[in-house]
Parts: sequence; structure tokens; C-alpha cells
Amino acid sequence: SPKPRLTTTSAFRRIIRTCVTMTVLTVSTSKENFKGAVLCVTGMGLFIATDTLSKVAVTVLGMPLLQMLALRGVGMVVVHSLVSLKLGYDRTAISISSRDSVILVARVLLEVLSSWCFNLALMHLPMSQAIAVVQALPLAVMLGAALLGEPIGLTGWLLSLLGFVGVLVIIRPSADGVSPWS
Repeated sequence: SPKPRLTTTSAFRRIIRTCVTMTVLTVSTSKENFKGAVLCVTGMGLFIATDTLSKVAVTVLGMPLLQMLALRGVGMVVVHSLVSLKLGYDRTAISISSRDSVILVARVLLEVLSSWCFNLALMHLPMSQAIAVVQALPLAVMLGAALLGEPIGLTGWLLSLLGFVGVLVIIRPSADGVSPWS
């Protein structure tokens, strides 16, 4: 029998229900925690590596910025397609409403714009300062969530600020390196 088609809302509810159930039923072992930490550190390292390679491609090799972004985008599509194939993603199982399609297209366009702006600034900034600016994004996301009515407790704000201060201590961006590009 064919699979029932899910709307975006019902699919979202099903994902949330599954995550909550998995959270309640799953007890993490230290091995799983270590594996998660290694995946997070590896992911952040790969982000820094791609940003560094992007900066080298544009500033040292003279590749045009938009060409580098297109190449990077093609690479992401290939990687995400391979992951989707490996996980057995079935695109017919979820339908997206026309309203959600408009929101999705707007999000993609804003992601392209932010990537272009970041890489443009990356050409003119030291890596440490560019990474410090990027690490401030969780604060911007929390601020946006708060403006949209999401409750964020004092503990959440304090922990986020503490994490940001920690990033600044590690990266140590200098005051003489501050420029309009940041």
C-alpha cells in the first residue's frame, strides 16, 4: 500500500514526538557522549577548513567570489545528496504547502546573501576576527527568538553570553583589527 502523504505540520509534529520519545527513552552512555562531542568538534573544524579554503581561493588564487560560492554550493549539494541516499530519504513522503515553499525560497535566498556577505568580509578580515563575528550568531538567533515571543530564561541568556565570552578568550581578536567589514 502507498505511504500516506504528510503535510509539513503533521510531519513536524511527528518529528517532535519522535524526538521527545527518543529523549525520554534513551539514556546516553559516555561512549555516545564522546561520539557526539567528536562529531561536533569535527563539524566545527570542517566549517573552519572550508572558510579557510574559501579565503585562500579568493585572495591567493584570485578566484571570483561568486564562482567560489557556486563551487562550494555544488559541493554541499553533492554531500547532502549522498547523506540523503545513505539514510534512505523519500521525498514523496512529505508535501510542502505553497506558503511553506515561499518561506523556504526566502530562507534560501537569505542564506545565499549571508554567505556572500560573510565571504566578502572574509576577504578583508583576519580569520580570527571573522570567526569571532560568526560565533556571535547564536546570540542573534536567541534575540530573534525572543522578539518572536519564545521564552528564553535568564539561564539561557547567561550561558549563551558565557559561551560567547569563552570564544572571544580563545580566539583573542585584537582591537586594532576591527574594521567596517566585521
